[in-house]
Amino acid sequence: MRLSLSVRALNFVAVAGAMFISPVYLAAQSVPNPVSPAPVPTQICSAKKVFVSNAGGDELDPRRFDFPTVDPSRPYNQLYASIRAAGKFQLVLAPADADVVLQARFSQSVTALEFHIGGSGDPILKLAVLDPKSNVLLWAFSEIVPAATGSHWKEKREDNFNQALAKLLNEFTGLCNGDERTNP
Repeated sequence: MRLSLSVRALNFVAVAGAMFISPVYLAAQSVPNPVSPAPVPTQICSAKKVFVSNAGGDELDPRRFDFPTVDPSRPYNQLYASIRAAGKFQLVLAPADADVVLQARFSQSVTALEFHIGGSGDPILKLAVLDPKSNVLLWAFSEIVPAATGSHWKEKREDNFNQALAKLLNEFTGLCNGDERTNP
């Protein structure tokens, strides 16, 4: 009698679990993407000449992120050097001569939610793509530069900064490479 009761209970749990999980799984599998991707602005995909702009940065709170090697001009300097080294774009010295303006910024952004839940407040490296004629923001990218701890924290933070900047540049240069959004 006891064995049949536990077998019945096990069967009930299995059936109830299947009844709950199956619809959730099937619903998640059958939801089509209702919106097709919007096109990338033509100025970005046709850009040959870029002007790199320094949007500066916030002074970082050393209690949250001690990064003495990052001054407000570092993102600008490193972005400029990376674009020059890549050779994909011609760097120009005036925004009026550019197809797009790339604006670099490094900031410590702590949202109200992060503040209330004790978030890390890790700095954010931002890259904005602007139309030089209208000054309209065409696209924006951002990467968190994670804090690092441990015995080699200074080197890790340097690596994290370099990786975040490289990722931003790769996202920008890859935006129009075979991306279906380039076709409206």
